[in-house]
Amino acid sequence: MDSNDEPRNGPLGGLGIDYDHLDAAEINERIRLVAAAGSSPGDPLPPPPLTVPAAPPPAAFKSRMKGRLRRLLAPFFPALRLLSLPVQEDLAEVTRILHTTNVRVDEMGPTLSRSIEYFRILHVLNHNLVIELTKLRIEHDALKNQVRLLEKDLDFLTRRERAVERQVFP
Repeated sequence: MDSNDEPRNGPLGGLGIDYDHLDAAEINERIRLVAAAGSSPGDPLPPPPLTVPAAPPPAAFKSRMKGRLRRLLAPFFPALRLLSLPVQEDLAEVTRILHTTNVRVDEMGPTLSRSIEYFRILHVLNHNLVIELTKLRIEHDALKNQVRLLEKDLDFLTRRERAVERQVFP
């Protein structure tokens, strides 16, 4: 920002926008006033209109109204209490049930975490078993192929032996 504290002139010249303390509503109002007056941007601006915020109602009025409303409804309070008794009993019962449920959940916390750990271990064990079974299956297929080759070699050697016996012992 500039070292001097006076507002810089923006593209609208004499609007004098203070960039350190921006107020969009004030800027819009000043632009509207310049446009409505039909003046050029370099002309001096009229002062912004004063707006008075709406005052909140006094606290005394509010407390007086509360007091009058209480006095007006005072005869109905026993009937209201009587009507709200079943709701209060239901609320107390639900609170008791929720408390017992929370106690049971707290008691099951360690068991639940132990069960989760067991499931993780079983999952890893199952994964390792699948890997080992796959390796065994591959090894089984390789051994079957070797047995087939040995059977072929045995058949060949048996036929050769018979041929040699026929030639040697006619």
